Amino acid sequence: LYIENAANDKDIILRSDDGSGGMAPYLTLDGSAGHTTFSANTMHTDSVNAIFGTGSDLQIFHDGSNSFVHHNGTGALKLKEGSADAIVIDGGVTTINHSGSARLTTTSGGVEVTGQVTASTNLQAGSSSFLRFAQGSSTTPSILFGDSS
Repeated sequence: LYIENAANDKDIILRSDDGSGGMAPYLTLDGSAGHTTFSANTMHTDSVNAIFGTGSDLQIFHDGSNSFVHHNGTGALKLKEGSADAIVIDGGVTTINHSGSARLTTTSGGVEVTGQVTASTNLQAGSSSFLRFAQGSSTTPSILFGDSS
């Protein structure tokens, strides 16, 4: 079964009742623009993936208990705000940006923070750990707090 439109720069429009007796477009295959327009929500039942990319690189799904965005392709998973990257996940490293500039990056040893850290409550280090404040790039601490026991 083929549904096709051989007319130049024309569309295929799937319409149905709009719930109040009128007709409404739900799906438009736009031949002149070369894209598909959904005019209503798409519903994916539990454990049915929305798949993007030739190699199923990106999948969005809900398993009945949890929601997932699964990136399995090349490159990074980027959440954008406007033209700037807001959150970038690449090879296990997660970077959170503010206005396109990295502010918090995960590393194999913890996190790196660029800029000021403001805490509304206590800033704590675990037992047998030190809280070290270094000036500039110096590894010699200006202030060292800790419990070596």
